[in-house]
Amino acid sequence: MYKKSLILTIIFIFMLVMAGCGSNNSNNSGEEGNTQEQVEEEERSSQEQEGEEEINSQRQTDESTQEVKEDSGTYVGRIDSNFIEIKISGVPEEKAAKSFMLSQEMKEEFESYGFNEGDPVHFTYKVNEHGNNLLQSIEIIENE
Repeated sequence: MYKKSLILTIIFIFMLVMAGCGSNNSNNSGEEGNTQEQVEEEERSSQEQEGEEEINSQRQTDESTQEVKEDSGTYVGRIDSNFIEIKISGVPEEKAAKSFMLSQEMKEEFESYGFNEGDPVHFTYKVNEHGNNLLQSIEIIENE
């Protein structure tokens, strides 16, 4: 019994020493690995920043060159302080009604435009990054 305990103790101590040596080597190579990982992470960060700058530049270009769309229809009314509804001409009835977001300037002046429900209108708009139809201009089509 004494021999078994002694052998188990020696094996246990040997395993601890080996585990300690093994983790020591892992730490050294781990530090070198971390350095390599840090370099790779810095490269990724640099590439991501360049990518973000390119995306922001593209967005600014897209915003300034967004296609202005032109259409006509029938003014339905004001949905709330931010949106109006217009039924687009030449579109099936079930798809004709669309909402259009008013710019800050248009919100403040919209009541002075004097639109009435059913007025024929001509308007321009852009689709913003959120998918909203942003009204650029609107005017009543006068019958001649």
